[in-house]
Amino acid sequence: MPDPKYVEMFDCDTARVRIVSGRRFLMLGWNRTTRGEADYWEKDGERVDFDYLEEKVVASGDTDDELMASAVEYKRLTGMTMIEYLSEVTGVDLACDDPEFIDLLETLDHA
Repeated sequence: MPDPKYVEMFDCDTARVRIVSGRRFLMLGWNRTTRGEADYWEKDGERVDFDYLEEKVVASGDTDDELMASAVEYKRLTGMTMIEYLSEVTGVDLACDDPEFIDLLETLDHA
């Protein structure tokens, strides 16, 4: 059963919590289709398209509160640019006007 608070929080199609060895894991899912994708499956020489659910585990915790805190931190981190993240981690203001440096960071940000 999808967890509505996480579906809304991450704007995904489904969110579920699974408990493995006492630890909670948050799995987010997005409905996808192979229609229009360059890579495809074939059967008897014919293209075969299908719908599927893309899922990934984004947070974990021993309690519901820890799971929510982990999910909030994941959302915060994924909303940061590479410059913001590196500035936070290093404690150094990485504001720079050098176009080559900015291009490098933007390239890393989209990697």
